[in-house]
Amino acid sequence: MASRYELELIISSAKDLKNVNRRHGSLKPYVVVWVDPAAKLSTKVDNEGDTSPGWNETLLIPVPSRIEDSTLYLDVVHFKADDEDDTKPVVGSARLFLPHVVDEVGFGAQAIRTLELHRPSGHPQGKVEVKVSVRDPRYRAPESAYATPCVDQVVKKEEAEVVKVAVHGKSHIMPTKKLGRRECQLVTFDLPYLAFYYNQKLLFYKGCDFEDMVGKLKDGLGVVLEEFYQLAGKLEKDEDGVFKVVYDDEMEGVEVLEASADHVSVSDLMDVESTSMMKDMLPHTQVLNFEGLHKPLLVLQFTKLRDGLAMGCAFNHAVLDGTSTWHFMSSWAEICSGADSISVPPFLDRTKARKTRVKFDLPLDPTAANPSGTSEPPPLLRERIFRFSESQINRVKSTLNKTPSDGSRPFSSFQSLSTHVWLAVTRARQLKPEDVTVYTVFANCRKRVDPPMPESYFGNLIQAIFTVTAAGLLYANPPEFAAAMIQKAIVTNDAKAINERNDKWESNPIIFQFKDAGVNCVTVGSSPRFKVYDVDFGFGKPERVRSGSNNKFDGMVYLYQGKTGGGSIDVEITLEAGTMERLEKDKEFLMEV
Repeated sequence: MASRYELELIISSAKDLKNVNRRHGSLKPYVVVWVDPAAKLSTKVDNEGDTSPGWNETLLIPVPSRIEDSTLYLDVVHFKADDEDDTKPVVGSARLFLPHVVDEVGFGAQAIRTLELHRPSGHPQGKVEVKVSVRDPRYRAPESAYATPCVDQVVKKEEAEVVKVAVHGKSHIMPTKKLGRRECQLVTFDLPYLAFYYNQKLLFYKGCDFEDMVGKLKDGLGVVLEEFYQLAGKLEKDEDGVFKVVYDDEMEGVEVLEASADHVSVSDLMDVESTSMMKDMLPHTQVLNFEGLHKPLLVLQFTKLRDGLAMGCAFNHAVLDGTSTWHFMSSWAEICSGADSISVPPFLDRTKARKTRVKFDLPLDPTAANPSGTSEPPPLLRERIFRFSESQINRVKSTLNKTPSDGSRPFSSFQSLSTHVWLAVTRARQLKPEDVTVYTVFANCRKRVDPPMPESYFGNLIQAIFTVTAAGLLYANPPEFAAAMIQKAIVTNDAKAINERNDKWESNPIIFQFKDAGVNCVTVGSSPRFKVYDVDFGFGKPERVRSGSNNKFDGMVYLYQGKTGGGSIDVEITLEAGTMERLEKDKEFLMEV
């Protein structure tokens, strides 16, 4: 597919670079740039400029996706000689969000930027001067666009092999029977997430007949939407400015995309570290929840693989939480597996949990609602899954429970693993003793509110719980200290505490942003209690379950049921690159003997 836009980038010069080659001589830097990792370009090598090089080269870069989803990435790299094996080639990295360029100067005009470089450790050092403009495509390879020297030194293999996906069909699915018009008010538990992104989930299934699998999924979807019809609706605001979910038989319903990437197999994708490699298998990337006013609340993408299917899901997080997400998925699987009806219908009256009508004003421009809470580009992040067996978790739990907590309650597996992760991330961040660190968990409140709600309550019925302390206290005390704080925060989040927090928010409604999770945070979403590997649509259980790139930030953690079953748990963590590198070497965290 041709690019809709192209980026003209003039790379002028750099200064204050770190000489990563100081043991062997001067720095010989060049610049590698890309929007699509599969289409990288580079400058010439500057053999004389050392730490203040000049290139003055123009590169034309194709932009394969929407401008609002596109980012320019830039690496300054040392060109290694054969006798420089101990030299680490990456000098520094930067990124530039293209929507910011277009917002400032429009299409076709030139913006001048000084980009701050960050070392692989995450520390800033050096700057690059560039001129950039986004325009209609007239792409041709300019004379100054050289093949990237030593490309294997610049990026990891999996980053260079972004899966190419071709979307070749779109349809919409409605409930199989007429339901008329239905409305349901969004309540206080839902509203704070309007300015977050859609929740993305990605499931891989083995199978040889893609068309048959998709047909079964579509047929079952129409049936299950008779109960979960809100997912086939849209968001609206009533005359008082109160948000609601509205379904009508004349709406389009759930959007379903069909795509192919049949050059790769399920096994090729099983252990990929970053979901950015699979970004084209997930719909609604960087789409905000309140865009559900004019976009589908559920978008699905079925991608054909060489030996199976990738199911990419994007759920509007203002409409449902994780418990409701996996209730819907398991119910859909029930129908596809031959059941005439679902075993547990959703409880759809949100006002039973909270009746307050809250007028909530949001900016008309989606780009003005920035979940990160900052105008600065986010730091360079890495994500990785760490898999903990049942025996490893029991070891952590047993160690913690040797000393009873203040409340004399034993620490649970969740509390034990949370402590293990929080302490390890704090060490990897190399926080000073006086630095504050926050543990945050989104807790299910269905059994905590008064009156209690059934587990089948459909919507958001979660609340963020915070534990705050100084890093020095974590360093100085045994692990039971952190575990006791986490346990206390969870136990004390009763109906009274939930109501007090809701009252406070309703008196001054605010948009939730990533920074609200807390400074130096470890924020836990999802739950190992969700039976994600039991979602069998009639062609076997999923081979792997992942979350997409939406709503990921430094310190975000997703916990999933382990594929091996029992009490195993997969821990999907997103961290700044330098922190992740140190975490990967932490033998205590990895529980290496």
